[in-house]
Order: sequence, then structure tokens, then C-alpha cells
Amino acid sequence: MNYQKKPVRRLHASLAALALSASAGVLAQEATTEVAEPSAPIEEVVVIGRYKAAATDVVSERIDEDVPMDFLDAEAISRAGDSNVAAALRRVPGLTLAKGSFVYVRGLGERYSSTQLNGARVPSPDLTRNVLPLDIFPASTIDSLAVSKGYSPNLPASFGGGNIDIRTKSIPEDRILDFSISSGLTNNHGDDGITYAGGGDDWKGQDDGSRRQSQELLDAIELFQGNFSAPNIQQRLAGEGVPVTLDEAAQVNRDLAKLLNRDIDVENKDLPPDYEVSGTAGYRWFIGDYWEFGTMAYGEYERKWRNLDRTNRLVTNPATDFADTTRTVDAVNITGSINGGLRFTSDHEFNALYMYLRNTDDDTQLTESCRQGQFNDCADANSPRQGRIVRYRYEERKLLVRQLNGSHTLGDETLDLLPEWLQWSKALRDSSFTWF
Repeated sequence: MNYQKKPVRRLHASLAALALSASAGVLAQEATTEVAEPSAPIEEVVVIGRYKAAATDVVSERIDEDVPMDFLDAEAISRAGDSNVAAALRRVPGLTLAKGSFVYVRGLGERYSSTQLNGARVPSPDLTRNVLPLDIFPASTIDSLAVSKGYSPNLPASFGGGNIDIRTKSIPEDRILDFSISSGLTNNHGDDGITYAGGGDDWKGQDDGSRRQSQELLDAIELFQGNFSAPNIQQRLAGEGVPVTLDEAAQVNRDLAKLLNRDIDVENKDLPPDYEVSGTAGYRWFIGDYWEFGTMAYGEYERKWRNLDRTNRLVTNPATDFADTTRTVDAVNITGSINGGLRFTSDHEFNALYMYLRNTDDDTQLTESCRQGQFNDCADANSPRQGRIVRYRYEERKLLVRQLNGSHTLGDETLDLLPEWLQWSKALRDSSFTWF
């Protein structure tokens, strides 16, 4: 029974197909007849290609990665309104922002965190830290941020718990001209602070020579190995064939002390508000059908004052054993960068980066203490402060970055431009190579 029904179904299907073909032929004939005599001229149609956005690259990279990673592209950073890299990374899960500048991955300290700039390791301008202060990188110059929470072969061997790769933008998507001035106060700013007579170039974040040690003092540091006690001076001079008495060695100590800058009396200062000036400029040019050139420049100057006062008390006698410390930090941050990029189709790109960073902290501390046993009149909390210790700490840190980097891919656009004798390279389609 089934054997006889199959030819009937085939016949019905054939008749239906024949009917559809006939009707389609009639429609095609009618359509051809109408197009043959157009009533109006055909307008020109222009198709404009759209460059692949950084967001698309970030999504593709996240899919291809074999280790857990988080990404932030330039569009997401600008949409959130973050002004620098440190502020932007606060939005990434598992990252902690310390002191407004340093980012730790998964709560681990700076010993386990590292930072890269376009794939290259960059030292920290602060010699006491292993990580970069990320608030010195403006958001307007960032193309994307890659946060690695697991090790992969392309990461430095010193990887411990996390790595942050900052990818800068060399070719802007459109012309950029941005200038901003900001000012303000914070809770720990205060109206008055303390300072001392520094140098005339302190506003630049650099010393004009007022704090510089003389060559005579530098030679003495080397000769006496940094120990200026009278017995050590006597012993060292005897070793040099210059025997002196202990009193004469003490006089050498006093003479060396006179070589130091002694104009460092603490004085009160009416602290002005913080202020920041920054500017960004960039443009892109097209050269022919395949070449594209772009450049960006950024500059920022920031100066801020902070009062970091504190009181230390001993647990045994908190009313009589304590120390009040008045501390004011004058911080100057200067950032300047110039980026340039050359792109051939969308497969090849050459970038150049020049960046200069200067971060200076001028720290003045005045500690007034009342310690029972050391000062006889420290009988109660109202006793006058007899102990007075003044500390100065001036740190000027600089970082200069000069970098060349590039990326190359055998994509469709490149393969279409190759001559006939290089068509064999199509077997290497989508191969990529990066360098810095």
C-alpha cells in the first residue's frame, strides 16, 4: 500500500513545482518589462565602511582568552565619566583601589601585582613600590585596559596574582580638542598647614638646588661611610694617615653640619585650594585608499595640599605619654605624552609613544610630645609639650617612557592586495604578529 502512494505524492509535488515555476516565470517576465523602461534615473549608492570599534576587539579578545580576564574599552570608560585609569578600574570586579592611585588584584598587595604599558613592563616612579600609580594615566589616551587574574605565557615571569595591561590610543577615532581646569577642597585639606623655605621651583615639582648637597659633604659621606659620630671620624681619619683627637673629630662633625641647608624653620601656611589643568588634542588623516595616520598629545599639571595630622598615645599612660603630629604634604604631578600611529588597512599598525611623568611629594612634619620620664613636667594632659621633633622628606620621582610597538595580521584586506606569486600565503590567513 505504501509502495503505491509514493508515486502519487511525487506527481503532486511535480505539478506544484511546475505551477510555481510557471508563475515565477510570468512574474519575472513582467518585472523585466517594467525595468526596461525606467521612469527616472537610478541614484548613485555609496557604501561607507565602518572601522571596527575597540569594544568589538575587546569582546573578541575575551572570547579567545584561555585564562580569566576582564576588559574595559575606551567607550565604556568615557560612558562612565572616569578621568583616569585608577578611577576606571574601580568598576572591575576583584580590583581594589588603594590611596586613590594603586590598584590591587583580588586584594593582594603590590608584591603580587604588576603593570604593563602596551605589553611592556614599566618600572614604578616610586622606588618604594612595585606598582605604578595609575591615576597618572588619563582616560582620554586609553584604548583599552586588560586585567589578567590568571597566568598565561604572554605575561611576565614575575606574575604573582594579577596584571594590568594599559593599551594607549595612538590614532583617535575623530578629532579631539579638550581643555579643562578644576579646583576644590577635601575634608583633610584644612585652612592652615605647615611648610618651610624650599626652592623657587617647588611649584614645578623639582628642586632648584636649595636642597642639593655640596660636593664636600658628598665626599665626607663616602669617607665616613655615612657615620658622622666623633669616634668613627677619628678612626677613619687615622686610617687615612691623619691622626686627630676626639675633640678635633667632634669639631669636624660640627663643620660638616654647617654644610647642610639650615633655612628650614617650620612656618604656618594658608593652604590654597587644589587645582588641576589638563588638555588633550588629536587628529586623524587619511592617505590614499589604504593608509591612515593619527596623533594625540596630552598634558596635565596638578598640585594639591593635604593635612595628615595624628596623635599617638601609649596604652599604659595615654594621658601623659602621647605625641601630637602636624603633617602637611605638598604634592605636584606633571604628565605629558605624545602618541603617533600609522595604519595600513585594518591589518597593520605602527605606534610610537613618548611619555614623561613627574611626581613630587614635599612632606613637612612637626611632632610635639609629652613623655613622662623624658620630660619632668609632663605630669598630666595639660602639661606643656617639651619634646619638639621636625622631619622633612622631599621625594622627586620621574619616569620617561619611549616606546615603539606594532601589530600585523594576514587578513582579507592584506591578502587581496598581494600579487599572484604570493597567493600561496592565503594558507596563513589570520596569522598575527605583535612586537614592541
